[in-house]
Amino acid sequence: MTQLIVQETLDLFDKPRFQPHLSSLSFKPTQDEDAYVEDEYEFGRQITPYERLPEPREWVDRFVHAALEILNGKRAPMQLSRWCNRRVFAYLTENARVRPATIRVGRKRICQPFDQILEVTAMLHGNDRSRVLVARFEGLDGRWLCVELYSI
Repeated sequence: MTQLIVQETLDLFDKPRFQPHLSSLSFKPTQDEDAYVEDEYEFGRQITPYERLPEPREWVDRFVHAALEILNGKRAPMQLSRWCNRRVFAYLTENARVRPATIRVGRKRICQPFDQILEVTAMLHGNDRSRVLVARFEGLDGRWLCVELYSI
């Protein structure tokens, strides 16, 4: 005679679920070092709810391609001045090439650690070697604003 034994087991592989309403984290925009606006005033950049921000994937695609064209010398850095802070604009201006290079964008990965933050990595493939473009966007003033950009 076969007997069925039922034993309680622990579910070791069930990950705890993230519950955003219980989180005490808050978002504070990256300070622009040349802004000179105090935190207590409402004159600085304003945080925008995620629902009022543009679709992230399309926004990132356009910005990364435009930044790559600037770094390749095919586009003027002034065209992205409205969509980035002063530090990113200075980086684009200083690293723009005089002679255009052939670089194409490979795989892109977009992470969203917080509703108003996008962290992006993109593979850049050239003739000689491949690089990584790293960017951080924050949802401010009704748009995604690039606050960090590096090509490694």
